[in-house]
Amino acid sequence: METKMLIDRLHDKHRTSLSVALRQAICYYLYNENIPCTIIAEVMGCRRRYVYKSIYRTRDYLDIGDKMTKKCMDSITEHKFRITPITVDGDILSKHVGYKLLIDNIIV
Repeated sequence: METKMLIDRLHDKHRTSLSVALRQAICYYLYNENIPCTIIAEVMGCRRRYVYKSIYRTRDYLDIGDKMTKKCMDSITEHKFRITPITVDGDILSKHVGYKLLIDNIIV
């Protein structure tokens, strides 16, 4: 899956099976990379409860061999994910504002 198509699926708020499976797989992937769930929820634009639900649901689907989830996990491993902190720099003080998700050096 191309980077632009992946980002479009992330921004798609419809509940199609591919979009939901992709968002859940990304939450699962970031969690396995030792990213805290609060940060995952912030960069994905969802609640922490959804992140936990996505992690456990993806793990269960991978255990039973779901084809859609395997396809999403395979497409995710082809890309490079980075979470970077956002700071606002002033003359005297810089302030931490939040985090941003980068997929193949494109801001999501």
